[in-house]
Amino acid sequence: MMHKILLVPIVLGVATALSFVGFAINDAYEWTDTRSGDGNSGTSGTNTTDVLPQPADDVFGESFTYYDVELLSAKLSESDLYLSTPAPITDHTISQYCSYYDRVSETVKSVSYCTTSGIDDQNGITIGNFNLGGDTTHPVMALAVLDPIGTLDDSKRGTSGAVAVFEGMVATLVCDGCWAEQNPGGFGSVYEWMQAVESMLKGAEDRDTLRSTISGFTGGDNNRVEMMLEATATTDGGYQWTFTILQ
Repeated sequence: MMHKILLVPIVLGVATALSFVGFAINDAYEWTDTRSGDGNSGTSGTNTTDVLPQPADDVFGESFTYYDVELLSAKLSESDLYLSTPAPITDHTISQYCSYYDRVSETVKSVSYCTTSGIDDQNGITIGNFNLGGDTTHPVMALAVLDPIGTLDDSKRGTSGAVAVFEGMVATLVCDGCWAEQNPGGFGSVYEWMQAVESMLKGAEDRDTLRSTISGFTGGDNNRVEMMLEATATTDGGYQWTFTILQ
């Protein structure tokens, strides 16, 4: 099957992060919402982009490598989803497609090296991208961004694909079966986490993006990772989903 890469931009750089305490989980898990800096949120809406030429040694132990894209590809094929061969992003757009939000510094950070793969459905339609980035040897972030889709109740618009991609990332890049053992955030699955984010975003008329962070999740070889799930409401009532794993 021929795969094409259609890069989907990440919207992290245009949002301001605010602490959101209306849905407390526990000390290890944090909810964050994001709003555009329109003067009503009490923040300036300014973000700083930092470039990390090397992965930070004090982030977490290594849970995944660049080679694990093959494991993810095999996992997604079980759901009739297919990854294209990873291609490096070599121009100035690397910060546009391979950035992540750092909740400690409250800035958007970029990486010096990043590969991207298109995610195709069974009809050969590209529904999003999967990106791995860090330096040329060690990735520090794995990120999937899906084209805008309907609500989680609207399976006809590709929601099942988003769930399969995100759950596949956890199973292959972190550990298979550990989510059920740990129930991070009190959620029984990534799907339940997505439901909670969507529900909160539906009930908030003053923002169009919600970011939820789970930290302290322990994967294989006792390596800890941080996971971020972000939903942005679209004009047709659907959502664009972004899922990031940091190590």
